[in-house]
Amino acid sequence: MHIDATELRRTGGVLASHGAEVGGERARLAADDGRPWGGDRLGAPFDAAYLGACGAALDLLGMLAAGVSRAGADLAAVAARTEQADGVSAAAFGRSA
Repeated sequence: MHIDATELRRTGGVLASHGAEVGGERARLAADDGRPWGGDRLGAPFDAAYLGACGAALDLLGMLAAGVSRAGADLAAVAARTEQADGVSAAAFGRSA
């Protein structure tokens, strides 16, 4: 089995970057307090329902951002461990990796 550690590390960086982007968008959305529907008798019930759904969506975006970032870090760790294992194996055979 061949693992291209360089490509794995690059892909891990891309995933980590995407996770950070999603986290940034989540923060931007959470900071947006605009409520164009107002607080009248129609706006108030909508507001209550919207805020509940919005909170759930923001929570999911936060979990997505963390998961994608973690996947990127995990790929980078696999690349590092693969290179380390290749080096140990090569040394055991008296060759360079």
